[in-house]
Amino acid sequence: MKRLALVLCAACGVIGAAYADEIDLSRARIVRARNENPQQKIAADELEKHLRLICGREGDGQEDGIVFKFARPTGAAGALYEGHAKREGNTIYFWGDDKGAKRFPYYGSAFAMYGFLERVLGVKWVGPGDDGIVFKPRRCVELAKDWSYDYRCRAETAMIRRADPEWGLRMRYALRRPFRYGHAFRDWQDLYGKSHPEYLGLSPEGKRGVRPGWRQLVKLCLSNPDVPEVIVSNWVAHGSYRYLNICPNDGSPGYCVCKGCLALDVDRPGEPFLHNKTDRYLNFWNRVVARAKEVRPDVMAVTYIYSYYRMKPRREKIAYPDNMLFGMVPSMNDDYKGDFAGFKAAGLKHFFFRPNYLSYRGNLPRGLERYVYDTFHFYHAEGSIGYDYDGGPAPVKALECYVTFRQTAFPELPFDTIIDEWCSQFGAAAEAAKAYYARIRARGDAARERIAAKMRGEKVDVLDDSELSGTVVEYHSTEALAGDLAVLEKADVSALSAVEARRFNALKEAARYYLKIFPEELEKARENWLKGRKWRESCRSFGPNKGFD
Repeated sequence: MKRLALVLCAACGVIGAAYADEIDLSRARIVRARNENPQQKIAADELEKHLRLICGREGDGQEDGIVFKFARPTGAAGALYEGHAKREGNTIYFWGDDKGAKRFPYYGSAFAMYGFLERVLGVKWVGPGDDGIVFKPRRCVELAKDWSYDYRCRAETAMIRRADPEWGLRMRYALRRPFRYGHAFRDWQDLYGKSHPEYLGLSPEGKRGVRPGWRQLVKLCLSNPDVPEVIVSNWVAHGSYRYLNICPNDGSPGYCVCKGCLALDVDRPGEPFLHNKTDRYLNFWNRVVARAKEVRPDVMAVTYIYSYYRMKPRREKIAYPDNMLFGMVPSMNDDYKGDFAGFKAAGLKHFFFRPNYLSYRGNLPRGLERYVYDTFHFYHAEGSIGYDYDGGPAPVKALECYVTFRQTAFPELPFDTIIDEWCSQFGAAAEAAKAYYARIRARGDAARERIAAKMRGEKVDVLDDSELSGTVVEYHSTEALAGDLAVLEKADVSALSAVEARRFNALKEAARYYLKIFPEELEKARENWLKGRKWRESCRSFGPNKGFD
């Protein structure tokens, strides 16, 4: 039966009229591509699975049913990194870029199909696996006669590490420009430790390099003029690819204390050695790029703004802004907006957002979802070409990971909309779940501000990974966690479906678990804090020696 429906145009926001009719999903036919590629197969298999869940569809449909066809309609356009869906008569077409870049396939047909499931059938994917599929059982749905959907990956680079690939696909996680980066000199102590120890950082004890167990953390002697030459020579030997990875190695040990490297620093009187190593690194990167440009003028050197070189430079400028791509790795106790403004004033032009915020390995909730959202949107508005989130999904940070996925694929979504989507898995108990997370988020926001204010002068601390486990304890108390649980226990669960009840009961069990383990977590945090205090005091004790190993 045809009926006139009001349709909101996603592109211009104008409400217009279009004819819609009711389609019977249980009678639908799925027509696979004639020469089906792996991406189309995934898309068709997923459509089969979701229709079985939503309407109980079995078999191959009916001859007079609506047709889902994985093919490009006659005369339809298409481009790289796009996915499209369009209704023409009794057929809904799904097509798009199913090739992408070498070693990094794109899933245009699947992204289009997921757009149909989300926009028309209201499906949400709140977590990995089929248990993360949230849907309303239905047999029929109204669909406009001229319905269409388009998706294009927003990010030139994208990574959410250790994320479930199937869930990432459903959330339209994708990238357009793969390039190599990461800690680039992890093998230099093995390669040059004996033949050219002068390439490696000098310790306060007068030794080059670091102890054998730390060799992957080795730092370079940045003032040695031969080091840029060796880096460029190695790059040329491997093909002079456009992207030249010059990211420093991770970790605290090994920063060079030779006279040449110390002369590159801009330390303030009485300032601990590790408070700001940005100028020495920016000076070094400029020299590497200057040499690489002689070989390939369009070279793009990739490096991190991270660790002890994440603070804004005090003297140096970015000499070749069109040839440098920076991965911004802010700490949660930093003035990240101020430091970004400082790098921008120094010439920063190309960058991507690479936080460690999902690397949390603790056992208590931290309510970081709003902070995750706000920081992403700050860098997105400043022109980030993409993102790289270290860490991955885990039950204690499930909502944070959902927010991360949704905002990166659809940055236009409001924060509250994303929270509503995730909490919809609890049915009629969604409001109780929202109130529960809002309590934790409020405590987390307040505690994080206190912690940041206290630690802002401790630039040797990068508040991520292991440090997050200890600081999260400061968010909570036995009384607060008991109040969280009470919010959930007061919820009316009489109208929940079996699946909704199971999910909500799991949420309550988690709240009970947090309350039970809090005393133990508090004691562990105190022990870690004492260890951290000793380490920070050792860092401050360098004085005029300006060293650390």
